Amino acid sequence: MMMNNRLLAALAKAMCAYAVLTGSPAFGQAYTAHDIGFFGGVAFDTTVTHQTSMNGSGQILANVFRGNQIHYVLTGTNGTGATELGLFWNGTSLGSFVDARGVNDLGQVAGTVRTVSAGFGAVVRSEAFITGPGGAGKTPILPVGSALTLDGQSFTVASSTAHGVNARGQVIGTVIFDGGGVRSFVTGPNGAGAMLVPGAVIDSNGQQTPASLSPEFINDAGQMVGSFSSAGGNGTYITDPGGTGFHVLDAPANIGAINASGRLLGLSQGQWVITGANGIGTSIIASQRSTSGSDSLFSEFLGINNAGQVVGKLGRNAVASGADGLGLTDLNTQVQLPGGDWLGIAFSINDAGQILAQSALQSRLYLLTPVPESGSLSLLMFGPALVLSTTSGKRMQGDYGA
Repeated sequence: MMMNNRLLAALAKAMCAYAVLTGSPAFGQAYTAHDIGFFGGVAFDTTVTHQTSMNGSGQILANVFRGNQIHYVLTGTNGTGATELGLFWNGTSLGSFVDARGVNDLGQVAGTVRTVSAGFGAVVRSEAFITGPGGAGKTPILPVGSALTLDGQSFTVASSTAHGVNARGQVIGTVIFDGGGVRSFVTGPNGAGAMLVPGAVIDSNGQQTPASLSPEFINDAGQMVGSFSSAGGNGTYITDPGGTGFHVLDAPANIGAINASGRLLGLSQGQWVITGANGIGTSIIASQRSTSGSDSLFSEFLGINNAGQVVGKLGRNAVASGADGLGLTDLNTQVQLPGGDWLGIAFSINDAGQILAQSALQSRLYLLTPVPESGSLSLLMFGPALVLSTTSGKRMQGDYGA
């Protein structure tokens, strides 16, 4: 017998209610720790601090040592397998190098290819790029020699550099023209249609001030954040969703990350803070430097998800917070690494609660995945049926006028 429309509707509503009840994995429970130090059998020795990012399915972008070379690699989902994206350093300072800056939920990677032909550190060609899903291929963005029109004048691109990418494949970065002019750019979806951004910021009084902008992050709503310099001083800015209106921020002075609602993680007057939506208001997470007994603790926070959970380090240990940046927990109380090693820093956290962290002694990357508690497992197994049995009965009564 076919299920009628009322029962289908009740089932759909039951599943929605179940999703609300269960939600994302709660912080503070146990984690599994997946060692991705060798990237699925590829003989990489160790990872390089701060050159890592992770998307919503646990794909990890990192640069890693192999002998005297440094390579960029992208894993598959949940940190499994690896695709090599190119050399970041080959030990000789000559050649073509990849500087990858972010991966989105489609597995598209944005970065820059730099070609050095002579002299130590002399970059002779720099081009931004975006890959296809899974890090496949590299499509140039604002390639060297291409033409752009700015204020009615035509300019030739001398170099372009990518800084970040969002879920739609919008890439932000900077472009240098022949003759030395520098401007910021943002593309449309999938890296297409690069546009120059306005060279001005808007202060709290609504006044525009000419400024040199350096974009640092772009969220899934198209909001950009970064730093600026002007005749009146330096600061940070945030745009409206969609990338319009460059507003001066009161805080933070240094931005570490942005989530989909425009909540910022950053540093302000010696304090790590989290803002409200669209960069408004601040709440303190931790001091940049503090003391515990005779120890001086240095803190750093690098990642934020859409629930406002943040990750980073406090002293010698990796830490993570609950929602809205509240309640820091040492991740080493949740997992135990082999050989006396411990987690020294966490780089990012996605909306599934997965955390990308690095060990202190061996410098190995670990993907931490929340383990549902026993109560959550029961709800996972029986929750939809229980919700359906209670909600569908009430709905049937209402539908039939009982």
